Amino acid sequence: MRLTKPNTHILRRYADQLGDECPSTRGRINCINSLRSIEFSTLEPPWENNELNISCIPEGEYFLTRHISKRHGYCVKLHCDAKCRYEPDPRSHILIHAGNFPRDTAGCILVGTLQDPDESCDLRNSKYSLEKLRDMIMDGDRLVIYRDPDLKS
Repeated sequence: MRLTKPNTHILRRYADQLGDECPSTRGRINCINSLRSIEFSTLEPPWENNELNISCIPEGEYFLTRHISKRHGYCVKLHCDAKCRYEPDPRSHILIHAGNFPRDTAGCILVGTLQDPDESCDLRNSKYSLEKLRDMIMDGDRLVIYRDPDLKS
C-alpha cells in the first residue's frame, strides 16, 4: 500500500445527530488529487456497535483499492490496518458501491447525490458518482471517516 496523507474524507452525520425520521447515517465524501476535487453524498446504515451486515463501519482510517465485486460490479474496497481495529475484530469486505436506498446496503457505503441532504434518505446518480470516485482514487489512497463536529451528539 502507498503511504500518503489522506486524500479522501467522509464527514458523517448520524441519525441521532439529525433527529429526523431517516434512520441512516448520511455524510459527504470528498476526494482530492493534484488536478481536481469532487464531493458526493454518502448513505450508510445507522451505527449499531459494528454489527456485521447491519451497522455502518467504525470511524477511522482505511486504505482504498479499486475492486470488482461479483454482487456490486465496479466499486471501491476499504482495507483496515492495525490502527483502525474495532474490538473484537476489524470488519472485512467493506465496499463503497452504487445504490440509491438504505435497503441497498448491508454495512457498506453508498455514494451519490441528495436532493436535500438534511431531509432525504435516498441517493440519486449513484452509478455516475461511483464512476467519478473510482476515476479519482489510486490503489493505496487513504480514507478518513469522522463525525461531523458541527452537530451535537
